[in-house]
Amino acid sequence: MVRDRFEIGDGRIEGSAAARVGLASTAVTRLLWVVPLAALLLWGAVSPPSQWRVLAGWAYRDPEANEPSDTAYLLTRLGNIVALVFLVCASFGTFGGTDSPPRADSSTATATATADVQTRADLIVDFGADRARVAVVPQASAAPSPGTTAAMEVYRRREVNPAFPPSYLGRALPSGGRNWLLLGVRGDAPPALVTVRETAGQVIVGVYGPGTAAPGGATIYLVPARLGAPLAGRPVVDEATGRPVP
Repeated sequence: MVRDRFEIGDGRIEGSAAARVGLASTAVTRLLWVVPLAALLLWGAVSPPSQWRVLAGWAYRDPEANEPSDTAYLLTRLGNIVALVFLVCASFGTFGGTDSPPRADSSTATATATADVQTRADLIVDFGADRARVAVVPQASAAPSPGTTAAMEVYRRREVNPAFPPSYLGRALPSGGRNWLLLGVRGDAPPALVTVRETAGQVIVGVYGPGTAAPGGATIYLVPARLGAPLAGRPVVDEATGRPVP
């Protein structure tokens, strides 16, 4: 049974490389103001008197006569501590947070991902389509028994780096594993199983489902398959046809 499916819809044509550059630029911009602000708050929390003398004392002819009271320094220290804690929490949420993949609805085993404005370009280049569904299915090392499922021809594949997945995948890639293949199949029903057999010279993959496996099926499914080692130039062979997958 398919555990999760995510529908990929239409969007503005932009490349994932541009998206990653934009995200990196945004993160750097945020760091440029977060780090100085954190240092200022830390200074105020550790030594309010020295901070006042440097930032405000210069404005008085006699700084010592106008220095704030101990109570004012205490309130300043507490305010800086609270602000610093808030800033740290917000920063971790911005730079270090991880989002769990959206879960499928139990009644339909289907979930629709949030529309991605950088979807179509990579999807068209990789799989020749502007709409597809990501089907996360169980993985095995051997083909199922004959008659229980139908083999679906793998017509296209892409190697995926989980650190920089293509924009159309969003958060659909399962957690765990450093080496992934994304297999494209056509069918009238979702896949139920993916198999991977690796040797030093090639990787043999198979996708199985109860629906139609003939080219021109109603829906394109993208099936993630975990590899035990980097692809490193090895050809990927379709179990159903015995031919290399481009």
